[in-house]
Formats: sequence, C-alpha cells, structure tokens
Amino acid sequence: MGTEWPTNTNDKLGLSAPYSDADKIALVDHLQAEKTQIYMSLLASNAVPRPGVLRLMDEALADPDCLVGITSASTKEAVVLLLKTILGDDRTSKLDVFLAGDDVDKKKPDPQIYNMAIERLQIDPKIAVVIEDSKIGLMAAKGAGCNCLITTTTSTNMEPFYATGADAVVPDLDCYAVTLDDVVGKVRKGDRTVCDGKKNAADEGADEGAAAPEVETAESDMRKTVAMLSLMK
Repeated sequence: MGTEWPTNTNDKLGLSAPYSDADKIALVDHLQAEKTQIYMSLLASNAVPRPGVLRLMDEALADPDCLVGITSASTKEAVVLLLKTILGDDRTSKLDVFLAGDDVDKKKPDPQIYNMAIERLQIDPKIAVVIEDSKIGLMAAKGAGCNCLITTTTSTNMEPFYATGADAVVPDLDCYAVTLDDVVGKVRKGDRTVCDGKKNAADEGADEGAAAPEVETAESDMRKTVAMLSLMK
C-alpha cells in the first residue's frame, strides 16, 4: 500500500498506466502540475491574509531602515499568484527579496532559503526577524541564525514552539496589536528580544481588550528585515 503504481489507464484524465521509469516521472510531473493549478484556482477565489499581516507589512515598507522579504516553499508560480491576490502589485514591487521553493534545493526545516535571503540582503542574521507559523519554518529560521516570531494557527497552537527556539509566540499579529517596533525595536539595539511586552501578555493569556504594553524603541541606521511568511488563514 502506498508504493504501488497505477496499472489502469484513466481515459477521463487522459493518463496511461506508467511502465517505464520515464513514464513514472512523467506521471508525477503531470500530477504535480495539476495539483498546482487546482491550488492556484483556490487561491484566486479564497485567499485572505492572516490578521495583522498587511498592517505590519505596510508599516515595515514605509520604514526606510527596514528591509522586507517573503520566502515560501511553494512553487514560484503559486506564490506569485498568492502575492498578487493578497498583497497586490504595489506591495509586491516594494519587496527587497522574494524566494520560492524553485529557488532552493533543500526545503524547510533546512535553513537554505533563509540563508539565501540573508545573503541577498547582505545583512547579519542577528538583526533579521522572521515571522513563521510552523515548527519546520521555525527550525529553518533559527538554523539560519535569525530571530523568529511565531503566529500560531488552529493546527499548530499546541506546538512547543519555545522548546524549539521561538523568540516569541502570539496567536496572530492583531491579537495584541503587534507593531513594527514590537518586532524589531530591541533587535535594532542588538538586544535580540522580540515582542517583549506582547510576548508576556500572550504567554499569560491576557485579554485581547487589555491595554497593549509599551515596547521600547530605538533610533538606528542599521537596516532590518521582516520576512512575512504567514500570509493566509
């Protein structure tokens, strides 16, 4: 089970049963292409940003000392459609780096995609803050030496992110009104503390209506990056 190849021709899909290794490779490529097309159709009609992503991204894009990038393990064709649908052409054109699964040989949790982003941005990973939503994404970010803020999803909210090295964990960017200063304010001073006050509030299960703790900010001429990964619900 699970290792056998089809033995019947599917006339409806126009697919023949694969016999040679070349046939098997061709079948896998065909199914992958079909899957991508279905995924892209779903994106075009159903894709919505996760809470707070666009607000924080606009704040970062407006900051002259902030570099903004997006990395994704999905194919470039699918990610371009996602960006067009969620971000729009104006935001997408302002990105300082954009990498997709086609650009790397190794997928997360391998840090290759983040290492490549850091290299292209020509920055120290210690001043990079990655926003992720999964354990493998967190492992990739930390493996590249970056700071990492986790926004959880319904399928990951019980994951032990702190045990895996997360710098902060929040339900989403709007829950505690996470701002750009929360994300990079102390990192800009070399503190490597991400979302300090908001992190504590989230850890303690503070009410969403509670006043947001103040977060210290600092002037700096160092350029920073915020990698927005958790785009969709």
